[in-house]
Amino acid sequence: MTKAKKQMRTMTGVGAAAALLTGMTAVADVNIQGELKIGMASLDMEGKTGRKLVLDTANSYLSFNGDEALPSGMKAFFDISTRMCLDGSQTVANDCRVYDRTTHAWREHNGFASRAGWVGLRGQFGDIRLGRGKTPFDEVVDRYDPSTGIGTGMTAWVERVFPGVVPFDAASAAPIIAGFGQQIYAATFAQATAAGAPNAAAVALATQASTTATQTLTGAVQQRIVPALVAQFPTFPTIGRYTEPEGTFNNAIRYDYGKVDGPHFVAMYAVGENKTATTPETRRLSLNAGYSTGPSARGQFRIDAVFDQQKNVLTHPVADQVLAGLVAAQTAATPLLAGALLQAGIPAALANAVAGNVMGAVITSAASSYSVKSENTSQHFMVASSYVFPIGRVGLAVDRIALSQTGLAEIRRTNWSLNWELGWKNLGGYMGYRRLGASNMGGVHLHDHERKIGAGIERYFSKRTKLIAEYNNNKIEGGKVVHTILGGIVHKF
Repeated sequence: MTKAKKQMRTMTGVGAAAALLTGMTAVADVNIQGELKIGMASLDMEGKTGRKLVLDTANSYLSFNGDEALPSGMKAFFDISTRMCLDGSQTVANDCRVYDRTTHAWREHNGFASRAGWVGLRGQFGDIRLGRGKTPFDEVVDRYDPSTGIGTGMTAWVERVFPGVVPFDAASAAPIIAGFGQQIYAATFAQATAAGAPNAAAVALATQASTTATQTLTGAVQQRIVPALVAQFPTFPTIGRYTEPEGTFNNAIRYDYGKVDGPHFVAMYAVGENKTATTPETRRLSLNAGYSTGPSARGQFRIDAVFDQQKNVLTHPVADQVLAGLVAAQTAATPLLAGALLQAGIPAALANAVAGNVMGAVITSAASSYSVKSENTSQHFMVASSYVFPIGRVGLAVDRIALSQTGLAEIRRTNWSLNWELGWKNLGGYMGYRRLGASNMGGVHLHDHERKIGAGIERYFSKRTKLIAEYNNNKIEGGKVVHTILGGIVHKF
């Protein structure tokens, strides 16, 4: 499409109406571009559901952008980008729907400007814009990740890794069970002495009653309740266990300075507009400062330092699913545990109270791996660098993460990734390694480390069209290795 035709197109619809209202003809350069990416993948899902074949789209979009020269020497510009769902459903990527953390429900990604929407001014001072879009942190992650994004990702920015199995632990109720035993001991001893039993006999009776009661309660929890809870909850596959920081901010202001060569700086701040009488407002800040010797070519060196902070962000869909199930499980299991105590001769009031307290301890312990307090702060500090050698570009990224929540110990982890990519004639390829370090929560090491190995090849048919193929070998917590194979097509316009 020629520039003249594009300018004519801008006079239709809203553009024409605006021109009529102002009595002026707006002249601006408008570009239409986009990328369509879709592929077929064979997913292992950690051997829990068997190998699964999916067709998925990833990061496909349609974009309108343009600028207008202003008399002051500045330019007004806009950028509107809409996600494109090519396959009509979603398994891996979030192109077709998005999880609304306010309503705790999935909704379709069908809004115009669902990927980005900016309006701003450009001058010698840089670019300043208002709207919504990708964060500087997300852009740096993409820059150092050579994979295609269809069920993959060779970057270091994963924030948390949820357990594959909900960690129910009967030991979490041990203090309550011990207290229950003491209550039975005291009540039995009082009854025995009131009936005239000698002290030694009363102690023996109380000890026997306490031991029997605690064994009954412990056995019910370990042999009936916990196994039933484990069987009730699904085993979450690798692909649904990662949490990552929000890569797109709404209600944002952004400032960019710098060019392809030399220093560059980006700052972005956003608010959630979701403050209530009991819930603090979500706030986000993302900063990037770096330096590049020039465009991507042999001898190019680039380095980026990124700080990303998100405060009072709501929960994750997997976490919401687990937490809702835990509430239902507690409601259903408490009467069963109380019934076991009633059958052992425990008074109803005490049986119900103890059952409720024990289940509360077991459920609270299990929920700690998924819950997010309303007041929380996650911080990422990433340093990434790359150099283009004669044999290709090598990139290294290290991300240090801190997650703090009101009333809980801080969680820290360090991730890193190393990637190599090469282009030669009409072929391209990459190899990468990603390592997610185990989280440290208040001095306790959690078993949530992960390593991932990936490799991919590309076959270009033109500058805009290519076929892709990738293989991933993934392992979490020292568990079963997950193998993923995919192939797809990418077209830019």
